[in-house]
Amino acid sequence: MSTATDIALETEALARAEKLALEAGEKEIALPQESGGEAQFIPQSIDPQWMIAYKMFVDEEGEYGIPYPVPIGQFTQGANALVNMRRIDGGRAWTAVKPKRVAPEGSIECISERCGDAHLGGRRKKLKSLDALIKHVAAFHPDEYETYSKYFDQIKDDLALQNPRLQRIMAMRESVQQPQANDAPAIFYCDDDECTRFFDTPQGLSLHRASAHRKGGSDGDHDEAA
Repeated sequence: MSTATDIALETEALARAEKLALEAGEKEIALPQESGGEAQFIPQSIDPQWMIAYKMFVDEEGEYGIPYPVPIGQFTQGANALVNMRRIDGGRAWTAVKPKRVAPEGSIECISERCGDAHLGGRRKKLKSLDALIKHVAAFHPDEYETYSKYFDQIKDDLALQNPRLQRIMAMRESVQQPQANDAPAIFYCDDDECTRFFDTPQGLSLHRASAHRKGGSDGDHDEAA
């Protein structure tokens, strides 16, 4: 349950949170006046329907948040409101209050020339990790992804091998001895020319020789033993 202080902080942060319009572009629109030749600028009347909230995570240094645009209604209203969600450890899963630690913005620029309409003067998307970059290019720039797939595969292999948890799993896998299909069981045949007995261990063969082929022993015990 949220304390009164938490509710007060969230309410205040919600009021001050950065709001986003559902449709792109909140710039003023130039409309020509019919009576004259001058343009009259009026602001768009799109009510903001999105806000910036922080999804909370925990690492070795404590809590930190990653900013996400979320629908205002989803954050505050209903049984599934994000503000009511908790992590397994009891901490808040989402908050409108800017945390002390915020994940840094992405610094890896997309490789596509047309990303973000860069060829028209826009800004290419910046990703926070190589893994996020590869997924972004695969999802939004499939032609470039196909062109550079050879190099992306190399990066993915390197990223996988750098994951310590994956390294432990691979070490466990290599330590397990896998039986080979072409490994036939060892068979030890009796070296007596008239004996057809065979055994799966050298100890069995030795006992057989001592009993069946000892001096004066019976030569009639020649049944096969699997």
